[in-house]
Amino acid sequence: MTDPLSSNPPKLGFFLLVTVTLLWGVNWPVMKIAVEALGPWTFRGLMVPVGGLVLLTIARLTSQPIVVPSGHWRLLLAAALFNVAGWHVLSAFGVSHMASGQAALIAFTMPLWAALIGVAFLGEPMTARRAAALGLGLGGIAVLMPHVFTRLDEQILGIAFMLATAIAWAIGVVIQKHVRWQMPVIAVAGWQLLIGGLPIALVAALVEDIDFARVPPAAWAAVAFNLIGPLCFCTWAWYKVIDLFPVRVSSISVLLAPAIGVVTAGLALGEPMGWREAAAVILISSALALELILRRPDPIPTIKGTES
Repeated sequence: MTDPLSSNPPKLGFFLLVTVTLLWGVNWPVMKIAVEALGPWTFRGLMVPVGGLVLLTIARLTSQPIVVPSGHWRLLLAAALFNVAGWHVLSAFGVSHMASGQAALIAFTMPLWAALIGVAFLGEPMTARRAAALGLGLGGIAVLMPHVFTRLDEQILGIAFMLATAIAWAIGVVIQKHVRWQMPVIAVAGWQLLIGGLPIALVAALVEDIDFARVPPAAWAAVAFNLIGPLCFCTWAWYKVIDLFPVRVSSISVLLAPAIGVVTAGLALGEPMGWREAAAVILISSALALELILRRPDPIPTIKGTES
């Protein structure tokens, strides 16, 4: 992939890495404010396709090609299904059913599920390190479980949504990393947002009836923040970081963002920051460190953007 902003990849890459980490971390409590006011479908239906149009417009204004090469449509559809539709819908429902900081912790177990996908479908070995990472990650999720399991209460439902979010993201990242995209990063991100976002907007119009006049200003501010920062900028920046760096470097944001989310949610929304949250941060961070930081680099096969 080529991009005019990649003339100095190390400086650009590390700037993007830090910025994505901070924006993803602080976004979770902001997202909860918007979801509670607008509903999960409407919140995502307003943002995601608009974000795609914004990125594609920026690409055109900066003279970058946005025409999808022959053979890329199936790959874009597959990536958009998991990276966009799966992630945005499931995470919105998840954060509406549980504390946003806890939701962030579960969402960022994504690399553990990506590793399992590699074992199941790419022939990668299930090493002792990988098994230990998975065990630590599951332990981190377990301490967030509610005390009583006799009924399907709201927190268990939230955990289920967030686990599905992490798995969808993992599938999307595997697709994103293994495809040899023959178009600029911003065009890949824009098309994925547009393709994945239009069905969300359609469902929102059918299933949610929102009185927009009653939506508080704080919720609109949260929508604007999500659209500009975590959606448009971070979607492009994350794909760029994946393109510029090996997995262990690009995943630093995945390692740090959930801890930032827990602290931010506690300070902004008064969400719990007790022993459960602390234990989950330690266990999940340790799992991610085992899987991402301390691993040996694996060769990454690529999928050409062709139908053949």
